[in-house]
Amino acid sequence: MMCLAASGALLFAEVFVAAVLFIHGLPHRDHLAMRIGCVLAVCIAFSAFMIAAYEWLGTPLDGYFTSGIASTWVIANCAIILLATIPSLLLCFRATVWPAVFCAVCGYALQNFGSGLGELVTVLAGAALPTWLRGAPLTASCCAVTYVCFYLLLIRRINPEGLEAEDGRALVAMVFVTVFAVIGFDVVLKSAEVVGLPLTTYVPLRLIHGLVCVSVLVVNVELAVNGRLASEKAATERILAERERQYAVSRENISAINARCHQIRHQIFR
Repeated sequence: MMCLAASGALLFAEVFVAAVLFIHGLPHRDHLAMRIGCVLAVCIAFSAFMIAAYEWLGTPLDGYFTSGIASTWVIANCAIILLATIPSLLLCFRATVWPAVFCAVCGYALQNFGSGLGELVTVLAGAALPTWLRGAPLTASCCAVTYVCFYLLLIRRINPEGLEAEDGRALVAMVFVTVFAVIGFDVVLKSAEVVGLPLTTYVPLRLIHGLVCVSVLVVNVELAVNGRLASEKAATERILAERERQYAVSRENISAINARCHQIRHQIFR
C-alpha cells in the first residue's frame, strides 16, 4: 500500500511541477517552499487514504488495470489529482481560479505525455531496459526531458499576464476533455498492455495518445492567446468609445462657445 501511495504522490508531484512551469511567471506567495511541502504531505496522506478505501471496497490490488472497477477507480483518482492541483497552485501563487485551471490542465497533459513516453520506451526496449530504470525512475526521467523540451519550445513564450483573460466555460470543457481523452485513454492503454495487446497495435495507440496530449496543450494555449486578444480588443474598444465621447463633448463645447461669441459680437456692434 505504501508503494502505491508513494506512486500516487509521485504522480501528483509530476503534475504539480508541470503546472508550475506554466504559472511560474505569476508572483508567488510568501514561504513558497513550506507551502509546497504542505501540499505534498497532504497528497501523500490522501493517496494512502484512497488506497485504503480501495482495499476496503474488496477489489484486489493485483487487478489494478485488468479490473473494470479498478480502472474506473484509477481514472477517478487521477481526476482528483488534476482537480487537487488547482487549489495547490492557488495556495502557492497569487492567481485567480481560471489561470490555475489552465495551468493544471496543461500540466496534467504534459505529465501524461512524458509518462506515455516512458511506457513506450519500456515496451520497445523490452528486456534490454535495465531493471533499475524501470517504473518510476524511467517515468520521472521522461517527464523531466519532456518538461525541458516543451518549456524551451512552447511554455516560455506564454505571457503569464494573458492567463487572466481565460474563458471559464472553455476551461471547464477542457477539464472534461483531459479526464476522458487524456486520463481515460492512458488507463485503457495501460490495461491493454497488461492483458498483452500486440505491439503493432499498442505502439500506434500510444503515439495517438501522445498526439491527444499535445492537442490538449495546443488548444489550451490557443484559448489563452484568444482570450488575451479578446481582452485587448475589448479594452481598445472601450478606449476608442471614451475618446469618441470626449470628442463629441469637445465638439459640443466648441459649438456652445462659438454661439456665445456670436451673441457677444452682436451685442457689441448693436
